Amino acid sequence: MESKGKLNLVSVGPGFISLVPPLAEIALRESDVVVGYQLYFTWIQPLIEGKEIHSFSLTQERERAQKAIGCARAGQIVSLVSSGDIGIYGMAPLVLEEMREEEEFQLQIIPGVSAANSSAALLGSPLSHDFATLSLSDLLCPWEWIENRARHLAKADLVIALYNVQSRSRPDGIYRILRILLEEKRANTWCGVVRNAFRPDQSVYLSSLAELQERQFDMLTTIIVGNRFTQRKGPFIYTPRGYQGWPPVDERAACPTTTSDEASRLQEEYLKDQRSRKLLESWTTARSRGASENAVNAADGLSAGAATDDTPNRQLLTAGQQPIWVFAGTADGNALAAELSRRGYRLIVSTASDYGAELASVALPGAEVRSGRQGVAARRSQLQQSRAVAIVDATHPFATEISNQLTQLSAELNIPYVRYERPAAVVPSFARQVPDMPEAARLALEIGQRIFLATGIKDVDAFLKQSGAEHREWWLRITPDTGSLELALKTGVPRSHICAMQGPFSADLNIALWSAWKVDCVVTKESGEAGGFGSKAEAADKLGISLIVVKRPQIFYPVVASDFNTLAGLLEHSLSERGNANDLTISNL
Repeated sequence: MESKGKLNLVSVGPGFISLVPPLAEIALRESDVVVGYQLYFTWIQPLIEGKEIHSFSLTQERERAQKAIGCARAGQIVSLVSSGDIGIYGMAPLVLEEMREEEEFQLQIIPGVSAANSSAALLGSPLSHDFATLSLSDLLCPWEWIENRARHLAKADLVIALYNVQSRSRPDGIYRILRILLEEKRANTWCGVVRNAFRPDQSVYLSSLAELQERQFDMLTTIIVGNRFTQRKGPFIYTPRGYQGWPPVDERAACPTTTSDEASRLQEEYLKDQRSRKLLESWTTARSRGASENAVNAADGLSAGAATDDTPNRQLLTAGQQPIWVFAGTADGNALAAELSRRGYRLIVSTASDYGAELASVALPGAEVRSGRQGVAARRSQLQQSRAVAIVDATHPFATEISNQLTQLSAELNIPYVRYERPAAVVPSFARQVPDMPEAARLALEIGQRIFLATGIKDVDAFLKQSGAEHREWWLRITPDTGSLELALKTGVPRSHICAMQGPFSADLNIALWSAWKVDCVVTKESGEAGGFGSKAEAADKLGISLIVVKRPQIFYPVVASDFNTLAGLLEHSLSERGNANDLTISNL
C-alpha cells in the first residue's frame, strides 16, 4: 500500500541539544526530508545526517510551510523544524493555514521549550502564576494593537514575557512599551533579561523595570517583566505560586506590603529621576563640547540653591544611603565587599558571569548583586541611575577591559575610583615567564606534549588554534558554570580532559591531578596567591614539570591598594574629599 506521507512539526527548543524533546528526536530520525532555517540545522546536525535538507531564509516562512506540505503530499516523511515551541510564534499556524480541509498525510505537532520557558528557568521562577506573552514585532500585527495589549496586561499586573524585543528596523518600540508598563507597574518591579538562552553566548541579568529603559537589546533577547509580587532571592527572581494570605490591595498597588500612597511616591521619585537624568545629559554634553564656564554653570543649576520639583531631596544623598559599586567576581573581591558591608557601606556588587553572581550572593547574603558583561554606555547608565558615590574595582588582575572601562567612567562621571590589586606572587626561578597568551601558546607547543591550561576558558583558543596544536594532548581547568563548559566542549578537547571545579586548589590536589594525567607542562597566569598561584608553582616544582607563567598586564590605576584596610582608608578619604551631601554636584544625581 502506498504511503500517504507524514508531516512532523518539530520543536527543537532553544538550541541546546540536550533540550531537544525525545519525541522531536524520534521524528527527525524517521524523516526522509527536513525543512527549516539553516541556523536550526546546526543545532541538530547529528540527528539529520543523510537526510534531504531544504533550507530557507528567515523571511521565507510561508515558503517553508508550502515545501513541507508538498513533500508530505508526495508521500514522504517530513520534519518542518522550528526553534522554541513550533506552536508559539512558530511555524505551526502557517502550516495549518496552508493545508487543505482534509489532507491524505498524517500531521504530528511536537511541543518544545519556548523562549519564555527557557528564560524563566535561567532567571529562577518568574512565571509561577498568571502570565502573558507579548511579541513586539509589528510585521504581522499592527503596532497600535501591541501597545493596546501591553497597556491591558500592565493594568492586570500580569507577569509578561516579551518576545522579538528590538531590531534594527524598530529600535524604539521596546522603550515605548516600557513607558506604557511604567504607567501601571512600579518602577522597581523586578525584571529579567535573557539573551540566547542555553546557547554558547548566553547572557542573563536582573534589572528594575525603570533601568530597562537604559539598556540595549536585540531579536535574540527575551525580557520577563514581573508583577507586584515578584521577588528576588540571590541571583534569582520568582513569583509566588499563590497570593492567598496577602493583604487585600488595589490591583494597581505596587506590592502587597506597599500602600497606594507609597506606590505613588515611588513613581513620582522615578519621574523626578528621569528629569534629573535629562539635565545631567545636558551638563555632560556641555562639558564634552568644551562649553564656557558660564554655560556649564548654567547646566549645573542643581548644585546651587534649594532643591526644586525637578531635584531629588539632596538630604538623601549621603554616603551611608547611596551605594558604593563594587566590581568583583573573585573570592578576595567578595571578601573585600563583605568587609566594606561590615563597615556600614551600602553596596551594589557586580560580576561578569551568573556563576560569579551566585558566589557573591552566598558570600554577601542580602546584598544587591548584578551580573553580565556590558559596554561603556550601559555601565555609564547604571552608575548614573544608582547614584553611586564610589567605584571599587576588585576584578581579576587580568580583567583589563573592565578596569579600563571603570577608570574612564570614574573620570567622566566624577565618581571616586579605588582599585584593589591583589598582591603579586613570587615567581620561582624554574618558571618560564612570558608577556602574553600568544607567546605562552608558542612556548607550550615548543616544550610540552601533554599540556594543562589553567588560564581560563576565554584564552583556550590562543593555544588550540596554534599550528601543531592537534599533535598535542590538552587538559583544561575551567569554572563550573554552564557557559564555560559548553565552550570547553566546543573546543574538541575530550570530556575526560576537562576539570570543571571552583578554585583555588591545594598543591596536593594539583599534584594528584597532574600525576594522574601525566602532564608535562602547565600554563597559568600570575594571578597572585589568592588565585592559587603558589600551590600551582609548588606542585609543578615537586613533579619536575615545566611551568609557563603569563605576566600580569600593565595598566594604570589612579588609586591602588593591596590590602583591605588601606583600601577602606582610601575610600573614606575619597568620600570625605567629595564632601557631604550639600556639596554633591550634578554628576552624582
